[in-house]
Amino acid sequence: MEIGERAENLAVQVIGPLLLGGAIQLQRPFGAKLAMEIGVGRRIVDNDLRSQIDEVRLRVARSVVAIDAMHELSAAEWALACGLNDLLQVTNHELSSFATRGRHAELLDSVRDLCQTVPPCKTLEEAVGRHATFSRALSIARKDTNVSWWTGSESFRGQPPSPRLLAWPGLRNVRIDERPVPFVAMAAGVAIDEGHFVDALATWTACSPLSDIASAHRPTAKFRWTSHTLSLVSTVAGSNLALRALSHATNDDPLAAEAAVQAMQSSAAHLPDGAAKNIAGQFAVWLHEARAHWAEPA
Repeated sequence: MEIGERAENLAVQVIGPLLLGGAIQLQRPFGAKLAMEIGVGRRIVDNDLRSQIDEVRLRVARSVVAIDAMHELSAAEWALACGLNDLLQVTNHELSSFATRGRHAELLDSVRDLCQTVPPCKTLEEAVGRHATFSRALSIARKDTNVSWWTGSESFRGQPPSPRLLAWPGLRNVRIDERPVPFVAMAAGVAIDEGHFVDALATWTACSPLSDIASAHRPTAKFRWTSHTLSLVSTVAGSNLALRALSHATNDDPLAAEAAVQAMQSSAAHLPDGAAKNIAGQFAVWLHEARAHWAEPA
């Protein structure tokens, strides 16, 4: 399969459902090298899909800044979409057989390599673009199903149950138990260290700094200051964007905002003395002032 076909499949089966809703259909792993190449000079071929994606991205972007139009997917966004696909593939129990369990760890290392290669946003427009594309990524969930009947049971990991197991539900006393599995918990049951997976997920999230800060109140894959987020909040304009993204994501919920503050302070405490720590500290001051404003009565 040539690179153009792989790119279009990525757009249709992964990027489209992420932004428009629906089930993501995992693609064959891309790896770091192809991920960095696939989006260079690339645009989505399907005009209708491209228009729908652009419309949703513009809507998300307008939650943090007043703009009339969005640039199309950047090469970095294509690369991060490949990384998202590969992270999900890491949790796929069908990725390997009993003799190839190491594929999960190898693919996870490849995602880490990709995240090290994706550069920080050079402009605020780039940061808004990445957020517009990936702001919903951490809300991805897999639906697991357990089907039981009077003589046994069978579980399905992210796949629909076999129709034959659902036949004659009354006679066979068929029971269906569906359970959503959040992204951060998807690595359970595959040949990978769950802590390493969560760490890689946090590293991938950091590559979209507005999305990272907007979800800083998350309890797992915890927020940590990186070159991506520090670069964003190193200016007043970038900090204002970050504050608006966090305010919109938490709906001005004081508890969520406080959790974000604690996560940022905890991470800042581990930074070495110097410019990075000063930047993180200054943003904490701005966030504190902004939260006071959020709390004011209308």
